[in-house]
Amino acid sequence: MVEAMRLISSRRLEALEVSRRRLRWGLAAMAGLALALAVGAAGPPAGVKLSGAVRLAEASTADVAAGERTLLTAVNDPLYDGFLREYQPLRADPERRRYLTAQVLAAAAVHHVDPDLLFALIAAESGFDSEAVSPKGARGLGQMKFATAQAVAPGAVRRPEDLHDVPRNLHATALHLRQLLDERAGDLREALRAYYAGGWDRHLRARDRDQYVARISTHYAFLKGKRTHRHMAEAATADTPGAGR
Repeated sequence: MVEAMRLISSRRLEALEVSRRRLRWGLAAMAGLALALAVGAAGPPAGVKLSGAVRLAEASTADVAAGERTLLTAVNDPLYDGFLREYQPLRADPERRRYLTAQVLAAAAVHHVDPDLLFALIAAESGFDSEAVSPKGARGLGQMKFATAQAVAPGAVRRPEDLHDVPRNLHATALHLRQLLDERAGDLREALRAYYAGGWDRHLRARDRDQYVARISTHYAFLKGKRTHRHMAEAATADTPGAGR
């Protein structure tokens, strides 16, 4: 009897811990959405320049509620979780995977970047290693050079070490990508080639840039393909007679 009560208590504690973690990540996701809406309504933080296409329109209460539901669902999207599981340091760390997912989604929402694209770029750049440093000195998830990041987001990146901070790096990365897309009229290939070249080397060989674009495109196509397949499977299940009974 005593052993059974201990088992029940243990299970209750485990359930409580799971609930606590879900609440924490839900709040993180909502905070990201709140940041996105704040940027749209009040403008960017001091020192951060956003083009007109980047600014978010003021949202109604219904828009906020819908956005919260969408973001909270996306944070726990098994597609993103499975994608991040492919990277060894994240394989056994579900909390880190949820944290990175929430932060990527928040940055994508703020700067109107397709989150699948942002996931694909980070995968190619750093393999989701926020401590990564390239031979050329590019740092963090988006592998940005300090000079480039400071020029893009001076209010968020004040010293090189800031690029190892996940929210700061993602803010600069997503903003830079959005600006490059705007400058090139939405031409993804040219925007990615420019991102790869950065501000320090505009004369890299075309082959190097194209290989880089191909790596990101492979990740991007993988995510889009998986998502399309899932939607088709869900639609087929919904159309099956007797489904859902």
